[in-house]
Amino acid sequence: MHGLDTTFRTLARTQNLCAIDVLIDGITCGDASVRKRSLAALTSREESRCVEELLRVWDHLDEDDIENLKSSKSWITRGVVHALTNPDESVSAAIKAAQTLDLYAA
Repeated sequence: MHGLDTTFRTLARTQNLCAIDVLIDGITCGDASVRKRSLAALTSREESRCVEELLRVWDHLDEDDIENLKSSKSWITRGVVHALTNPDESVSAAIKAAQTLDLYAA
């Protein structure tokens, strides 16, 4: 798994914005290990698009993923607030995220 560690560390740090697409694909794949590593790498990135894309694939997350996101409330709150104040197709996922992560208390 050493090679995958390097891959996910690179995806978390690179300035290449295509890494966000790769990480989102990792979240939606069927492999739980890849999904968890992709989510961890995505939450270490600062681009607002990361949260937007995560909300788009929110239904692919499992209970463990949700629990891990609870430690990243400040990271996800910005994107959820944006989605709620600028409604588009992700507003439903933003509502789910706010409820599931108790963001109203953040």
